[in-house]
Formats: sequence, structure tokens, C-alpha cells
Amino acid sequence: MPESNANQTQDDFIPKGTYLLEIEDSKTGKKIVEKIIISK
Repeated sequence: MPESNANQTQDDFIPKGTYLLEIEDSKTGKKIVEKIIISK
């Protein structure tokens, strides 16, 4: 993986495609959106 902070996970059950992961802090309301690309 080219990025030093990249993590690996099992993606056998996720279809190939582009996904957006949105995480919201319930205390501050701040949101982070990350694009995830699954290619097999």
C-alpha cells in the first residue's frame, strides 16, 4: 500500500465499487468523509 497510514480489512463481502464513508462526532457535530475504492 502506498500510504503509510493505510489499513487493511476483509473486503470479500463488499462488491467492487466506490464508496463514501461518513463519520460524525456526536458531541461536536464535525463530519469526516473519506472515499474508499474497492477493486479486486
